[in-house]
Amino acid sequence: NCDAFMFYSPQAIGEFILTERNVRIKQKGKIYSLNEGYAKYFHPSINEYLKHKKYPE
Repeated sequence: NCDAFMFYSPQAIGEFILTERNVRIKQKGKIYSLNEGYAKYFHPSINEYLKHKKYPE
C-alpha cells in the first residue's frame, strides 16, 4: 500500500504541479493508458511485460 500522486507539467513553466492526491487504480479494468514515448527509458522487464500484454501469442 503506497500513496500515489498525479502531477501535471506544463512546458511553459518547467515545473510539476500536484493535481491529485491518493490516486487509486482499480484491480481490474478494460483500459490502460501509458505514455509509451518514454518506453526507451523503461526497465527492460517493463517493456517485455507490455509487449506480452499488447501482442499475446
